[in-house]
Amino acid sequence: MPDKQFWLDSIWRSLRTFCQTLAGMLVVVQTSNAIPSTADINIPWQAYLYASAIAALVSLLQSVDRQRAVGSATLEPPAAPVAFVTPLCGDTAR
Repeated sequence: MPDKQFWLDSIWRSLRTFCQTLAGMLVVVQTSNAIPSTADINIPWQAYLYASAIAALVSLLQSVDRQRAVGSATLEPPAAPVAFVTPLCGDTAR
């Protein structure tokens, strides 16, 4: 079961992902609009928030999946080593 620290870290990671996605999209659009040879990109602000929210949700789901995979791992003891005996050349069984 994930603890409080896990949820705080996951939410913080999701918030960072939201901000990074939003900043990245704004930089790309503003840069492309500043270059005269590129087409003018006109995206409503709701689309920026929607895409950033989806990225944050994916980040949170990945954190939960990672915790589930690590938290449910069953550690089995390693198998006993197997000794292989190879006959020597010219050694024949009588």
